[in-house]
Amino acid sequence: MPRISHRPLTLVPPRPRRLGDLTRREQEVLELIAAGRTNSAIAEELVIGTAAVEKHVANIFMKLQLPDTRRDHRRVLAALWYVRASGRFPAIPLHGARADLDAAS
Repeated sequence: MPRISHRPLTLVPPRPRRLGDLTRREQEVLELIAAGRTNSAIAEELVIGTAAVEKHVANIFMKLQLPDTRRDHRRVLAALWYVRASGRFPAIPLHGARADLDAAS
């Protein structure tokens, strides 16, 4: 007689454990998210359209199982995942008021 599992069926793939579980382009986009870049800045830096960036970001959120909620900020959670998975902090551009603050330190 076949054995019946009582675990719920899930259609969501498991959360990636390593950066290599994301595509090369998703890794590039995620690194730039972690550096604080907007979608338009990411598009400009990678020389791709904003719609392509939006698609990559949506894929990253799906793969990292980061649903759209009122409680959490998905870009921040994705950036934290990147730092943990990569073991490094991305270079953050210094300009404007932020550069002035850092120069005063």
